[in-house]
Amino acid sequence: MDDNDSDADLDESLIESMTSNDTSPPSQNLHYYQIQIRNAAYSTYRVVLMYLQTGHVWFAPLTSSFSHLPLEARSKARLDAISAQHKLEPKLPPPASPKSVYKLAHYLSLPSLQSLALQDISRQLSIENVFIELFDGLPSVYDEVRKVMVEYAVKHKKEVIETEGFKTVMERLRRNELDRSGAVVADLLPLFVG
Repeated sequence: MDDNDSDADLDESLIESMTSNDTSPPSQNLHYYQIQIRNAAYSTYRVVLMYLQTGHVWFAPLTSSFSHLPLEARSKARLDAISAQHKLEPKLPPPASPKSVYKLAHYLSLPSLQSLALQDISRQLSIENVFIELFDGLPSVYDEVRKVMVEYAVKHKKEVIETEGFKTVMERLRRNELDRSGAVVADLLPLFVG
């Protein structure tokens, strides 16, 4: 599984709830193929499968939406928000990160789902989180995602440069901690200094 998968933290709680509810023995006559998924979280696959079956998809909040909280509280706050959202439709799988869904949709060549995920990523961008998202890895791999985020950052650059997210990213760049950020910097710098 990808180390930077936004839904990885959701898998543990999802698997725990599934195993605690399922007490039926597996059928001895059931023939199936087992496919091991290594590059996406199980919770992301469930949402993608739901989309393929129903045309419905729902997205979880981005972790960066909780950037105003201390670092150690962000994951719990996101899981709490996902849990509250899931209680509204408990028969559906929990919502998944639009970033994780975008990556999987790209991998599976599902352009309509990619488009929906990109729209949700765009909807969740804010002045406070856009720089965090820009340097989170996904925009350095996917041009379409980078373009949306760069346009948002440039449109709001006066406000963005005052945020903690901007200051944190700039400090991480100074310490050379953002290995795969060259494409983002190359797209952003000419627009930001102009």
